[in-house]
Amino acid sequence: MKIPKEFDYLTQCFWDGSHAEAKTLDEWVGNAVRLLNSHQKAVVKPFIEDVLRQDLPDKEMNRIWNEGGARYCFPDINELRRVLRTIVQHLAADEGK
Repeated sequence: MKIPKEFDYLTQCFWDGSHAEAKTLDEWVGNAVRLLNSHQKAVVKPFIEDVLRQDLPDKEMNRIWNEGGARYCFPDINELRRVLRTIVQHLAADEGK
């Protein structure tokens, strides 16, 4: 699976300690999504939707997240999946604006 550079950029918007800057998961994800421009958002949303739809094995999910130089590693694969779903929700909400 080819990982778009826009997704790599998004993974770098999460770093160790960045979650401490937010009170909730929603706020943490929102802070990261706001760093994307409109082109990046348009590329990232369908990519994440495709990844989630495929229900990939844990090892592949971690590879996709970490390959682009992510600076935050999820201790639990379910947390990563939850963050990806929340990213899609934020991007969908942005489309409606």
